[in-house]
Amino acid sequence: MDPNASPIDTSVSVEPPAPPSPIQPVPEIPIQSPIPPQEQPVAPQPPVPPPTKKSPLVGIILGLFFLIALLAAGYFGYNYYLESNKASSQTTLPTTVPSPTAVPNPTANWKSYKSEDFGFEIKIPPSWPDEIEESSDLIRIKATDESYLEISYIQSDLELSDYIAEKDAEAATAWEGQPSKEVIKTQEGQTAGYESIRREERWLAAGFSTTVIYLKAEDKIYTFSIIPASETTAGSEVSSNIDNILTTFKFLKWSDTSKWKTWNDPNEFQIKYPSSVKVGHVNQTTNVTFTYGNREVAMAFSKIDIKTTAIDSPCIGTCTQQKQIEVTLGTETLTATQISPNNDNDFTFQIKKQYPGTTQKEYVLINVTYPSEVRLYEVNRILSTFTFSEEDK
Repeated sequence: MDPNASPIDTSVSVEPPAPPSPIQPVPEIPIQSPIPPQEQPVAPQPPVPPPTKKSPLVGIILGLFFLIALLAAGYFGYNYYLESNKASSQTTLPTTVPSPTAVPNPTANWKSYKSEDFGFEIKIPPSWPDEIEESSDLIRIKATDESYLEISYIQSDLELSDYIAEKDAEAATAWEGQPSKEVIKTQEGQTAGYESIRREERWLAAGFSTTVIYLKAEDKIYTFSIIPASETTAGSEVSSNIDNILTTFKFLKWSDTSKWKTWNDPNEFQIKYPSSVKVGHVNQTTNVTFTYGNREVAMAFSKIDIKTTAIDSPCIGTCTQQKQIEVTLGTETLTATQISPNNDNDFTFQIKKQYPGTTQKEYVLINVTYPSEVRLYEVNRILSTFTFSEEDK
């Protein structure tokens, strides 16, 4: 006890205590757990490898693959573009547009040569002479350098190779028992749309080399031979122009009789004939004539009664050979008597045909004078149109 303190005054009245204050709410303090919350487990991550340095070869290879893929895409894309344009042009353009760079036709200004007797047409250079040698079995076209193109033909149903084989067999002993020619080179192909065989030949008897083209047009076989001015055809005008000449070859088809004229004969038969053929009726005989080369082919139709009329031999002068050949009359193949030779290598044929349904044995007698037996094609084409005007009399 403090000695300086005053003694307690007990006389002092003591005041009653004041009423207690209302208790104020104490804010709630979150209780923190002394134990930390458990963390969720995390999957272990793979270790990241340290960066490596890329090789330059890998970049080159990848670049090449990219380039190849790019080129392939361009190639297929371009082809697709071309095909699309092609289909579009075929749909929208009905005709072909000529190329502005087309090569001009080298034979456009050439002159034409046509032989109705040989049945063909070709073009030749304009500078070549107009004088062309023609005979019954050969045409010779001369160039300005004295070389020639010789053309012959024969009517034949043989295959072209078989025909040439026959000619080679003949040539094997044609030069005094020795071969007359030697085949150097053979090439098969087509000429002006027709089957052809081109050969390089050495003509031993003549002493020169030449080019020969054999061409088959329906039932005719043409032979085009280059006759040089010297020992070889190389460099000659005919040799230089032969390919262009052959591209102009056109076969004149006498077999097409649809546009022929019609002759109604007083002897009660009918025939058709081309415009180049002349037909006339004199003294009970109908004469049909046409020009062959520089000579005339004559056909004479007569109606006779063999009971009262004698059939004279058509032979003029001395006839030493006779044989039977076949010709066409209407739709029939008949046998004709051939008397050969006559004059100037002409051949004469005599054909008889009985009128159908007759009792008087009336016949049509046909005397044909023709330059060569192998040229019967034109005669047969006219005779094949023969019909009787009346079936019965």
